[in-house]
Amino acid sequence: MHPCGAGRPVWQRNLGRWRGAGGASRGGRSCHHRRRRAAGGTVRCQPRCACGRDLWRRSGARGWPVAPRDRDAAKSEPRGQRRHGIVTRSSHTALVLWAVALALYLSGLWIEPLRDWEESTYARIAHEMAAAGWQGWLHPTLWGAPYLNKPTFLFGLMAAAFQVLGETPFAARLPGAVLTSATVPLLYLLALDLTGRRDRALWVGLVHLLLLPVLRHGRLAMLDGVAVLGLVLMLLCLLRAPRHWGWGLAAGLALAMVALTKGLLALPFLMIAVIFARVSGRPLLRVRIWMPVLLGCLPALAWFAAQWGYYGGTYTQEGLIKQGFARLWTSVEGNRGSLLYYLLEITKLAWPWLLFLPAALWLVWQERAQDWARLVLIWLGGFAVLLTLMPTKLPWYVYPVYPALSLALGAVLADARAGRLTGRGAVLMRGGVWGLAALALAGIVGALWLAMAQPILAASLLCAGLGCGAGFVLLRRGLSRGFDILAVAAALSLWLFTISGQTVWELNEDYPVAPVAQMIRDTLPPGAALSTTRGHSRPALNYQAGRFVTPRPPEQMLTAPAGSFWLTRPSEIDGHESSFAILGQAGDWLLVRKLP
Repeated sequence: MHPCGAGRPVWQRNLGRWRGAGGASRGGRSCHHRRRRAAGGTVRCQPRCACGRDLWRRSGARGWPVAPRDRDAAKSEPRGQRRHGIVTRSSHTALVLWAVALALYLSGLWIEPLRDWEESTYARIAHEMAAAGWQGWLHPTLWGAPYLNKPTFLFGLMAAAFQVLGETPFAARLPGAVLTSATVPLLYLLALDLTGRRDRALWVGLVHLLLLPVLRHGRLAMLDGVAVLGLVLMLLCLLRAPRHWGWGLAAGLALAMVALTKGLLALPFLMIAVIFARVSGRPLLRVRIWMPVLLGCLPALAWFAAQWGYYGGTYTQEGLIKQGFARLWTSVEGNRGSLLYYLLEITKLAWPWLLFLPAALWLVWQERAQDWARLVLIWLGGFAVLLTLMPTKLPWYVYPVYPALSLALGAVLADARAGRLTGRGAVLMRGGVWGLAALALAGIVGALWLAMAQPILAASLLCAGLGCGAGFVLLRRGLSRGFDILAVAAALSLWLFTISGQTVWELNEDYPVAPVAQMIRDTLPPGAALSTTRGHSRPALNYQAGRFVTPRPPEQMLTAPAGSFWLTRPSEIDGHESSFAILGQAGDWLLVRKLP
């Protein structure tokens, strides 16, 4: 295995084809990096790799002598121009992918209100940050109390969006959605650097773009999508760091962005990068590379130093241990699950691409000597161990796994489309193709079921079902266009899903907050304390009502002081109507004032 990642089997296949074209061997194992001449033609080379040697420029999976019609162009075209053309085409493809990603991530972003817990909590922090200025960015608060759970990178962007666009769900979700959508083109560029094949890189970007859990969660005002963006950007910059120190600085800034978004999640991300640098054979562990990385991490180090200087040991205990390391051995707020919790989370929504995961994992294992496969194995293996051992189980903890799955799925789909899969991989791929028929039937039946109640959602299911059916028919006939049809149908189906108003289905788990919050804002004076007989607090209600609604036992309402305000249900004041004045009603909830 050559240190740059180009393996001997590839060289042997290339050399065999070169000999078959009429070329003569120079004897022994001449390095496959050298320019060679075959039948009077010149073999084009790729730009220099990390080891400083020239790589063969490959057509598809193998290197080929330049066709006779291209020989004159190859001789007359300077190497710098060829390199510039490759970079330009890659940049154009990345920009197109980002444009499509923005269309999906931003469409319908304003339709649904912010959901409970993370979205509403982060929006409230951003609200207080916008009011406090730079001091709020440095030391965030939640309802006036210090907020030590997460750093403030995304909260600051949300606060800026509030100041420009006003406090709306669209403004709250906009920064995270834009940043998360940038993961698609960056993952395309990362796959291109790792594999050297544009078809694989393109399908990696497409799969990540069209994964439903990635799109749905990345559109929310949450932190995981931004953290994964930092991971992908850090890996891409590290691969290019041997070329110029600026890439190392960019890698450090990307790691700092992760640390300023999700705190200690930067540590496992850094471990993935270091282990990959160690096993890949690339010169990524040199001091001249990691010094700029360390320099780029200075903003994050300075922010954490400011927290320790301001809060002292309280920040260490609350911000790092309780909200960070403690999650490795304790369950936070009772969020537990089985060892298969995250595997089940992936299998819920990652269709139809999940059908091809067995073939993708087979291909990763077959090409485990190549850098892209090594990165996938390190990425998946590291998070499989980490997530399995953590007692706390939350659906969005699995989000960092999806880029690795996209790398594997994109590679196998590109090979299948080009007819390169053989043996067991082809058998596994045929099994996935048969699964498309079942998905087509399920999509059409679901569309008919929802046609009257949810017409847009039904249209989304119908589009997905028809796309799976068309893909199945074409692929069974041996036409690789079936994968293209499947991708186009998936994109259209996801776009319809984003404008259906059903993307945040967690809103259906409890009563609608908007009318209750509107009643509170219209009835109570600003700053008036409000209690509720509900068992626990709802961050969405707190945020939309503009005040913290304190949960209390129903018994305390009867003995509460006169003039106190309560949010309760009609059944809880039965027989005590004379003790309360009803100020308003929204749905099943009453806003009352305790009488003397």
